[in-house]
Amino acid sequence: MLQHATTDTIPITSVADEIDPHDAEAPVVREGYAYWLSKRGTRAFPQRTDINPAQIKKILPNIILAKVLDDGEDFAFRIVGEAVATAHGFNPINWRVSDLDRHAPGFSAIVKRVYRKIYDTNAPYASRGTLRHIDRSYRMFESLFLPLGPANGPVDHVMVVADFSSERRLDA
Repeated sequence: MLQHATTDTIPITSVADEIDPHDAEAPVVREGYAYWLSKRGTRAFPQRTDINPAQIKKILPNIILAKVLDDGEDFAFRIVGEAVATAHGFNPINWRVSDLDRHAPGFSAIVKRVYRKIYDTNAPYASRGTLRHIDRSYRMFESLFLPLGPANGPVDHVMVVADFSSERRLDA
């Protein structure tokens, strides 16, 4: 569980630093970004149907696919890769982002804020930081949040590509 107890007041920067998507270091994140760019073409973002799991088998364990609900007020986890579930210690498949507090108080607000940023800006967002779980070692992560949706429509899914390391940060 996250060591924060409040929800709406937790700044994103308390768990992660924003990075430019082009500055991603993790090979799986870089591969996911290259794939998304190739599917995007000249559009702002690709459609959900442009994403073919058979073309990204190697990075599927590191993928989250969340569907936009209620005009971006919440999101539902449709796909959660094994590496993501293992890093967090649970698999939220078919949960809403608003349900994350059941496992880690304060986590819903952070995740919802990032997903909402993707919904509002129609642009990728990348971050790097440390997951602080109780009874688990800290895990360094690098995540890339990518919009998906119809050519002239709003974002209807957020695809996340995340990499995790069990390396413990010395300053955490």
